[in-house]
Amino acid sequence: MQRYFIDKEIIPHQVIELVENYHHIKHVIRFSTGSNIILCDSKGQCYDSVITDFTDHSVRCIPNALLTSSESSIDVDIAQGLIRRERLEYMIQKSTELGVRHIFPTIMTRSIVKIEPAKESQKLKRWNTIAKEASEQSHRSEKAQVLPIHDLRDIPFKNYDVIIVAYEDVEEHQTLPQTLAKPYQSILLVIGPEGGLGPKDIAILKHQPNAHFVSLGHRILRSETASSYLLSVISYLYEMGSF
Repeated sequence: MQRYFIDKEIIPHQVIELVENYHHIKHVIRFSTGSNIILCDSKGQCYDSVITDFTDHSVRCIPNALLTSSESSIDVDIAQGLIRRERLEYMIQKSTELGVRHIFPTIMTRSIVKIEPAKESQKLKRWNTIAKEASEQSHRSEKAQVLPIHDLRDIPFKNYDVIIVAYEDVEEHQTLPQTLAKPYQSILLVIGPEGGLGPKDIAILKHQPNAHFVSLGHRILRSETASSYLLSVISYLYEMGSF
């Protein structure tokens, strides 16, 4: 069933008027009065809803039954080194489908991509549109969010139970299953840009007491692929009954 996110709390059985999604509902999906859709609100609650009528510029719906959340019990965020446009957009889309909560586009020492401050708000709007559409397509209960661009040193590392750094060249590293041998409530994944993590990045991360450098196996993955690998393993462990 088609779902849409709205930026306010839903009160069951009270009419909701949709303006932003009018064109998609009326002219793309071609729903009519009596059609059922799912509405998800700002608190991550989703409701089976029915379209009651259309105006010239909006759709009116009534939310009824509260649906079971599709979100994981664990919060996973990603600090993704800035990479080329099409690769970053792919990473945002696939990471959203696989359950990421927040993505920090991150400036690292080997980041080739430079985004002018004047263009950041436009980029951020596009990135969040991609995340919103991917959240709807994958039947998420909550929208993934792309946050403003951060420098690596400004990432709020202390907010996480564990930090998993994808890095092959460190002398001592663990495998991902070893690092995730016990359950956590919040995880931050750190993934370098096309050129990988630089010495200054490694120094910043080594100062974090909860950081673990992990191997992703015998093959070297592209930056935009690493997040899908990590999120898939976490999903298997936390959503398929290992914990």
